[in-house]
Amino acid sequence: MSKIGKLFILVLSVFTPLTSLAWNDCPYNETNCTSPGLCSDYIDTDNDGICDHSQPAPADRNTTDTDSKTAPENIENTTEDTNESELISGKDLKTKTVGEIAGIYQINADELSNKLATFLKVKVTTKDSFQFLHDKYDLEPNVAKNIATEIKASVSTDIPEANPKINNTNTERTYHALPITLFLIVLYFISFILSKLKIISLIAHKKIWNVFLLIAFLVSGFSGMLLIIRLNSNFVIPWPFNLLFWHVETGIAMFIISLFHIIERRTYFKNMFLKKK
Repeated sequence: MSKIGKLFILVLSVFTPLTSLAWNDCPYNETNCTSPGLCSDYIDTDNDGICDHSQPAPADRNTTDTDSKTAPENIENTTEDTNESELISGKDLKTKTVGEIAGIYQINADELSNKLATFLKVKVTTKDSFQFLHDKYDLEPNVAKNIATEIKASVSTDIPEANPKINNTNTERTYHALPITLFLIVLYFISFILSKLKIISLIAHKKIWNVFLLIAFLVSGFSGMLLIIRLNSNFVIPWPFNLLFWHVETGIAMFIISLFHIIERRTYFKNMFLKKK
């Protein structure tokens, strides 16, 4: 036999044990491929009728089986623990009433309303919507969910005191009266100066601010009517923004623009209220 032939046999003898001891490395990604196999690489060193390439090594099978039996249960428990406080998103929570959220968390509706009433220091009924409680009393969705979760878990914990800014009215909510006022004053003087420089006409200047006044009035008035309907009938439309906030903001703008309107027509109003000598 030639030296090349002997070298080939030697190399083959070295790599053959590696091939026979290979496990779970099927090139076709087959699992538990039974005899006689789907390809010419079928090998069965443990004589269990399944190709070694399509299954774990014998020493690893018990561990794998144990893990596979326990993994689903662990995953289920973990998922349950993780999702217990996330049964509903904050956005969806606002569209529900106290009673409906109690049903989702499978807790007593009266107990939930009482806990919320203790937190907000106001009367809360099971028919109140969370959008209503959010807009009128600044109740955040995560606070409501935490209270519901505590009731569900029957955890006896003290309900945190309501934020000092949260009371029966929203008069202390942070609004932007000063920035809006300064912005409109600067914008008005720019428009006024442009009219004096003849870049725009005086009529155009007045029309611009009449349009601004009309827009502010319509937005503030329409949102105010929706708030009245919500407070009186508890009929809630889940707007993607805080309706009360924008009602107040546009109301501030309408007031400032109205002052501009009165100043421009001061002679008319002066003649209206003062008697001519």
